[in-house]
Amino acid sequence: MTTTSLDAHCSTLRAHAADMTVEQLRATFDAFASLLKETNDPESKSAIIEHIISPLINLPYKTNAFAESTLIAHELFLILRDDAIIAQFRQRQTGTHTTHKHTQLVSVLFMNVIHKMNEDNVSEFHHLLFHQPLIDELANCLHEIGTYGQHLTNITLLRSIKSLLLTYKNYLRHTIIGDEYTLLLPILNSVIQCLCSSYAVRMIKTLKHNFTQKLTDPQALFLDTLPFYLQWYFEYEDPENYGRILRVLLNEFTQWFTNCPPQAYITCTQHIGRMIRHLNYFLVRPVESENVHIFSEEFYHDYCKLVAHWSLILSTTLPCFPDEISVKDSTRIIIKNLYNFTLHLNVLNYMKTMPNLIPMLLKVTDIEDDEIQVNAYRCLGKIMTEADIKTMTNPSQIASVYIDFITNTIDDPYQKERFHSLLKSLKNFVQHDQVKTELIELKALPLLVKCVVETQYDPIKVQQISLEMLLALSFNTEACSFLRQNQSFIDHIRALTLNTDPDKSGLQRAAEGLLWKLEEEEKAVAKPSIANLYKYDIMISYSHKDQQICLQIHEQLVKDGFQVWFDRDCLRGSTMVGIANAIENSKHVLICMSNTYKQSVYCHSEAHYAFERGCRLIPIVIEPNYKPDGWLGIIVSGKIYVDFGNVEFHLAYEKLKNEINEQEHHDLIVSPVKPEDKDSTEPTVTYSESSDTSYQSIVALPKCITEWTCDHVKLFFQRNGLSNTFLLLFPHIDGHRLLQLYEMCLSNRESMYQSLKFELNERYHTLLPIADYLSFLHEMKAMTDYIEERFTVISPRFNHKLSCIFHRKTSPYVDDQNREHVVILCHGYLANKNAAFLPELSRGLSDSSVKQFHSVRFDFHGCGESTGREEWDYGGYEDEAKDDLRSIVEYLRSQNNKYFVRALVGHSRAGTTVLLYALYFDDIPLIVNVAGRYRLERGINDRFSKKQLDELDRNGSFVIHTLESGDFRITKQGIERRKNLDIDKIDQIRHARVLNIWGDQDDVMPGDDIYLFNEQLAKTKKTEMVIVPDADHCFKDTEKKLIDIIKPWLQQSIE
Repeated sequence: MTTTSLDAHCSTLRAHAADMTVEQLRATFDAFASLLKETNDPESKSAIIEHIISPLINLPYKTNAFAESTLIAHELFLILRDDAIIAQFRQRQTGTHTTHKHTQLVSVLFMNVIHKMNEDNVSEFHHLLFHQPLIDELANCLHEIGTYGQHLTNITLLRSIKSLLLTYKNYLRHTIIGDEYTLLLPILNSVIQCLCSSYAVRMIKTLKHNFTQKLTDPQALFLDTLPFYLQWYFEYEDPENYGRILRVLLNEFTQWFTNCPPQAYITCTQHIGRMIRHLNYFLVRPVESENVHIFSEEFYHDYCKLVAHWSLILSTTLPCFPDEISVKDSTRIIIKNLYNFTLHLNVLNYMKTMPNLIPMLLKVTDIEDDEIQVNAYRCLGKIMTEADIKTMTNPSQIASVYIDFITNTIDDPYQKERFHSLLKSLKNFVQHDQVKTELIELKALPLLVKCVVETQYDPIKVQQISLEMLLALSFNTEACSFLRQNQSFIDHIRALTLNTDPDKSGLQRAAEGLLWKLEEEEKAVAKPSIANLYKYDIMISYSHKDQQICLQIHEQLVKDGFQVWFDRDCLRGSTMVGIANAIENSKHVLICMSNTYKQSVYCHSEAHYAFERGCRLIPIVIEPNYKPDGWLGIIVSGKIYVDFGNVEFHLAYEKLKNEINEQEHHDLIVSPVKPEDKDSTEPTVTYSESSDTSYQSIVALPKCITEWTCDHVKLFFQRNGLSNTFLLLFPHIDGHRLLQLYEMCLSNRESMYQSLKFELNERYHTLLPIADYLSFLHEMKAMTDYIEERFTVISPRFNHKLSCIFHRKTSPYVDDQNREHVVILCHGYLANKNAAFLPELSRGLSDSSVKQFHSVRFDFHGCGESTGREEWDYGGYEDEAKDDLRSIVEYLRSQNNKYFVRALVGHSRAGTTVLLYALYFDDIPLIVNVAGRYRLERGINDRFSKKQLDELDRNGSFVIHTLESGDFRITKQGIERRKNLDIDKIDQIRHARVLNIWGDQDDVMPGDDIYLFNEQLAKTKKTEMVIVPDADHCFKDTEKKLIDIIKPWLQQSIE
């Protein structure tokens, strides 16, 4: 072939590649191959390769014809492999040799063309790439780099290695067979050797502490390409290899990463971002999640430092404009990394203690991006506790978002993977009672039933997960009733229990568990226990992921002579019928508590059944720092638990043995008594209460009785010695129904006592002692002393939604006009209704022995859970008084004259606001100013930094970032409005009485301000002043002193 002919072929490829047929491409390849075979001179051959590689390198992206197997198998690629890559690699040891540029370009061509691999051409790619000389040269080259630090200045060679590794990486995305894996082992071993070397450490040490630097080629190879190559690698049989790498690199990476300023991450360059993503993912999640616990304990401290820094990065990213592409990209990576940390259960427990993480993740869910929202909810599903969900402004949002996502993806074939991920993520939330209730109200049950019964859905990724969620939901009475009434669904899951396909054993197990719950559990619970006829001393209830420590406990118990029921397959071979039988025949049941135990619906089923049966339960903690809550917290509440997670095994085991011995005398015992009535089919059940005063309650009952579940009510009866009477009569009522029962008793005490006594005797042949009845009334009075209710008030002027909490007394002070008195509590600067001493004061007002008042706490607009952040104004005292506070007062007055607003209490900024309200309206008899500011022009220079004030001068505003409350914009106009407020006018207040309070350790408000307030108000002769010793601005640790001052002052006559 002539040079002219070669040029013509190259020109044709450049101009018409997209339109060329397979035959035309093959003819061009034939011409190139023929010329290369005819050329023997190495330099001439190199020149030809450099000439033809340019039009070839991007060819895979120009035409789909490149995927044709005959083209991939063309000898041109074999020639390029042998002459441009292998031959050049072999010459690397020659001192004067410089790797040719075409070696790098051919490697890039291979990296590009591998994207065309499919089922039809995979054998051709195998022939091209699984060539032993190529693999050996690449592995040897990496070995020399990792062992001796050679070739680190040969940039062309380093880039060629990078492209070849990415080529094999993309091949590994497809299923590889055993001999392929064996062939690639030399590369894997050399990559591990490089990452374990001092050169890898040096690459991290030479990084600058910023996110905008450019990586050198050696840094890119060690810190980006090699970790990426190992991700999702086929072989996980020897996790110790990964452990070796982590021991070398993790601490160095952690030091570098945590020394980079978090606020700079938003400007992270593409190269650094990719390096962090690949390296962080590999170091945090080096193996599949099933085995990730192997590294959790050893690298716990570094992981905690990393997750804390990612949290800081998130806090600096959130204030940015979320619609910007760079912000969304950064947030997407941050949330994905945070989720990876939740796979380490001990790190997950640490994340649960991070005070600002949940609020930030909740804020992230507002970003309009499906991937960000889904991953944020995946994190929240693992981090949030029952208490966290109950404190949400709108807990129904979680259920609503998931139902919307699932509804939109359930039948979309293009979103199948998203649909599967959503179901799996929702499963984490279903363990929470609040979310269960919301899901049921949002009609999730028919949606999940559809997922189970319709055959187009994946049996494992959809049907099994949906069944497990239905099993979790079935602990709700309403859901259980709904499922029982759907006979076709019952028939379907009964058919699933007959499955013989081993690949669907998980589906079968879920069906068996749900069927047992719906049809058998009630009958099994009602079955009488036969004392002293136990087959086993102990049954161990545990999650499969915790098997290692549980197996150790089992072996030690057996060694000490105990008869132990222990399923080594962790229920995978045992139906719920078999487990129920084991529970019934075991003297004690060990509840092995961990995150995975609580998340397992199967563990929930067996623990719940053991609890319902009144078995002797011994809770043991097997995960460091784990604290049970929700359904698990209720079941083990009131029990001593043995800590294997934070205590040496032999010490914990001795405590366990002691507890087993103690259980013989102190735990719950159920024994049948034959009824005297021949027609009665119900056994008489008696309970023996524990007299061990050392038992510690793990879970406190919710303070508001309307939040109680059936299990909470059961605990209330047990703790107050009412198991043999009220618990027998009312085993399945929740807080609402218990409150109704109490109200019925209050309305007619004598007749209700007679009715309850008759029913107890009729059903259980036992009497209701008058002492039990009086005890019930006494304990209920204490528990129903107040109820907290959330409500929203819409302000008329600006249409803000103000979030409020009504702390309602059941026996409030009522005046001669039959009005119940209310005190409104107002929070301070950048705070919310639960800040400082406000919740304690709210409860304190209810505890008075004289007059007990309702109270309302609310968030000013733009703060806490109220809307209006954009309208929040640093100098907006007048709006807060005339609009926000006035709206709350008017709302209470609009309730059919039921309420009378007795007092306003304001803290800090709101101390000034409540006085302004009195100035504008003067219709509230009592005003309490706690640490308010008189001279509003002061404090500006002290509060804001020079940098912020400079930005104010330049731009007219600046933003304050707060972790707890988000961002607030301070404007020049707002500062001027604050300065121009005339507080001196408060001397015009004529009717309200004012109490001014200040702490003598207050370093926020100047001490002379309280004297200025008092002096100005003294003109009305209705003011008092109190200085609290040792109290700071927020009255931390001196709340009781403050409450003891405010409470009696509010009791005064207001006639």
